[in-house]
Amino acid sequence: MSVRRLVIFQVAVLLLSGAVQVAQANTMYAGIGGSLVGQQGNLTIVSQTTGLEVSVVGDVVTPGGLSGIDFNPFSHELYGSTVHGYQSYYELVHIDKGTGTPIGSLLPFMAGGVNISIGDLAFNPLNGVLYGLRSNSDGYGLGGQLYTIDTSTGAAALVGNTGIGVDGGIAFTATGRLYNINNHLWEINPNTAAVISSVAFSGVPSGAYLDALGFDPVSGTMYTSGGGAFSGGFGQLFTVTTGGYLSALPYATNGGEPSDITFDPVPEPGTLLLLGLGLVGLSAAWFGRRRKAAL
Repeated sequence: MSVRRLVIFQVAVLLLSGAVQVAQANTMYAGIGGSLVGQQGNLTIVSQTTGLEVSVVGDVVTPGGLSGIDFNPFSHELYGSTVHGYQSYYELVHIDKGTGTPIGSLLPFMAGGVNISIGDLAFNPLNGVLYGLRSNSDGYGLGGQLYTIDTSTGAAALVGNTGIGVDGGIAFTATGRLYNINNHLWEINPNTAAVISSVAFSGVPSGAYLDALGFDPVSGTMYTSGGGAFSGGFGQLFTVTTGGYLSALPYATNGGEPSDITFDPVPEPGTLLLLGLGLVGLSAAWFGRRRKAAL
């Protein structure tokens, strides 16, 4: 093999190896709410295959819990929503993903001069806009209203009312489709808050509920958490299909009930592959010019 071909081959191998490593490095984070089991307010890392808690990153808010967490898909900054009980106070928190500590001041969610409770957060991956779904914890009975949220102030602008009446978890797919989960899986129009479709879950026991929602940006797999009367108890994790099929992971988290699930966005392997092919092409052209210059 010529030196030129050997170098090109090595570059390609290194880039493809990097793509595989990126796919393997994708990490699931969970925010623990005000569950009956401990660790309220913690940011944790959870195994996508077993459902078990891998480690506690840190305690984000004490007292209180996290009702939602999500990463900005462009800046990779992590944000969360806090809850301190019924008719209490509710805030947006910028979180250090390495330590779990707040960055800067906690910002009250404000809409119409009122501190509103946000049950979950989700960034739109297409434009980086943060959305929040209102819960009924603030006592106003307006759960299910959808807002966009200013990450610099906490101000919430009403998009519309989903009509669902409760919060549950929300998450965007990589293509910008917005879903909400409680005991149904709802697809919601992020521009109007109108419900596009609804699928009921079969096999959800009476007294059980689904809360967290997150999409793995690499595999596209949807995850949720359940509590109440599920056989796994608080913190049972499931994969979900858009057809409403639940598949339980082997174990509950054993670290409190996740109120939300998110993934740190990483470059897709396909993106790195294209980059590698481009660099291989540039390398070939460079060696070709050198060969001509030497003749």
